[in-house]
Amino acid sequence: MNTATQDKVRQQTDQAAGAGSQAPALVERIQRPERIVVESKIPVLDTAMFDHMTRIAKLMASSSLVPQHLNTNMPEGEAIANCFLVTNQAVRWNMDPFAVAQHTYVYKGKLGYEGKLIAAVINTHPSIIKRLNYKYEGAVGTANRKVTVTARLSSDDEDRSISGTVAEWKTGNDQWTGDADQILSYRGAREWARRHLPEAILGVYGDDELERFTTSGARLPGEQAAQPQRGASGLKAALGAGAEAATDAAVIDDTQADTAATLGSDPVAGTDIAAET
Repeated sequence: MNTATQDKVRQQTDQAAGAGSQAPALVERIQRPERIVVESKIPVLDTAMFDHMTRIAKLMASSSLVPQHLNTNMPEGEAIANCFLVTNQAVRWNMDPFAVAQHTYVYKGKLGYEGKLIAAVINTHPSIIKRLNYKYEGAVGTANRKVTVTARLSSDDEDRSISGTVAEWKTGNDQWTGDADQILSYRGAREWARRHLPEAILGVYGDDELERFTTSGARLPGEQAAQPQRGASGLKAALGAGAEAATDAAVIDDTQADTAATLGSDPVAGTDIAAET
């Protein structure tokens, strides 16, 4: 290879090396969004706890041994979200999420918790220094069967109590036809907590409690009220059945009234003008 050829090869090599060294400088770096880390005493608001609970929820949703309402006949994302709801509640109670999941149920689209789980939550709450105690009065199997539930808080020197009878607390739930005393105790524990320790079961509903809401027509917290109807149909609905003839004769249809307002005349004259045009 002569000198001219060697110089040409060397020049090409130097150019290639120079281009290669400059290439990385031409690449635009894409910055990833910064991950915000939050620390909070509320588990669901804490970044690390939220991620950990999400992993638990994904595992729970993939199990075939959890209740069907947590993972069956629903999209994967919905199943994970439902399991996350249970997991978060279990963390609040300082309980095993998989154990809590076994004592949940769904009634008309609402998540509920069994009475024995709620009683366990109350007994294990750090504010309780004297466990729930049940005293029964009245004949077994009658509506006058009564239970008095007592327990003591760490802030008190005396027990707190609440009483109720089958007649006062019984719902249409089939469980009442079995061991009524057991169901009476579950209801009594929940009523005791509702009055004396509401933070222990905040946002949690028992089986007969959900049934009482749905059968009575009362709205559960979080449900929106039905939007009122307007115009003639709304007045008919407000007056009830039998008001068809009266409302048909006395109420002007919304569309007819709007046409009259647009034409700048009364409803009757406006209708005549609209017909002529």
